[in-house]
Amino acid sequence: MSESPPPFESAPSSLSEEDLALLTPAMEDYIEAIYRLCEADSACTISELAKTLEVSRPSASNAVKRLREAGFVSHRRYKKVALTPKGRLVAQKQVRLHELLLHFLVDVLQLPPELAEHDVCLMEHAISGPTAARLVAFIEWLDEAHPGGADLPAMPSGDERAATRRSWTSRV
Repeated sequence: MSESPPPFESAPSSLSEEDLALLTPAMEDYIEAIYRLCEADSACTISELAKTLEVSRPSASNAVKRLREAGFVSHRRYKKVALTPKGRLVAQKQVRLHELLLHFLVDVLQLPPELAEHDVCLMEHAISGPTAARLVAFIEWLDEAHPGGADLPAMPSGDERAATRRSWTSRV
C-alpha cells in the first residue's frame, strides 16, 4: 500500500506566480481528476487516471511526469499517483470553483445540467484568477442573501427575456 500524503493543513495557503505559470488547462484537469479519484483512496493509478480522462495511458503517464516535475504530484514508476500539498491546493481551488460555477449556472441561471457542466469546464480555464475570485465571492454572497434561491425571481422567458435585454443594453 502506498504511503498516505500529508494532510491538507500542511499545504501552502497560496501558490506562487511561478506555480501558476506552470499550470495549463490540461494540467488543471489532471489535478482535478487525481483529486476526485483520490477521495476514496489516498492515491490512484495511471490507468485509472487515463480511463477517467479518456486519454491513452502513455498520455496520462506523460502528464503525470510533468506534474511531478512541477511539484504538484508524487509518483514513482509503477506506483500510484498522489497529490502533493501544492497539488491539493490547486485541486481544492479548482473543485470549489467548478462546483460554485455549476451551482450558479444550474440553480440561478437555470441551465440544463449537461449544458452547465460543459460550459463550466470551458469557463474554469478561461477566466483569470481575479475574475474567478470575484465570481466565487458573488456566488457565495448570493447564496447567503438568498439561501437555496427560494426568493429569487423566476428567469424570464421568451418575450420577457428580449425586453429585459433591450432594457439592460439601453443603459450601457
